Amino acid sequence: MKVKQFIKELQKLSQDALVVLAKDAEGNGFSPLFECSTEFYMPSSTYSGDLVGNEEEGSEQAVVIWPIN
Repeated sequence: MKVKQFIKELQKLSQDALVVLAKDAEGNGFSPLFECSTEFYMPSSTYSGDLVGNEEEGSEQAVVIWPIN
């Protein structure tokens, strides 16, 4: 999902709603949002990858959403 799509989805919601992140796709735990950062993401597959220290060939800029726990 790109930021513009994320913003459209967020605009549909109450501005006072708490943001909670799932631990995994199965919903085995949840944590409130702690902070967001801009990083470079290097995909290793269509569903997984790593953050890299700076822009590298094949990486792309990404907004990373960090949970409290």
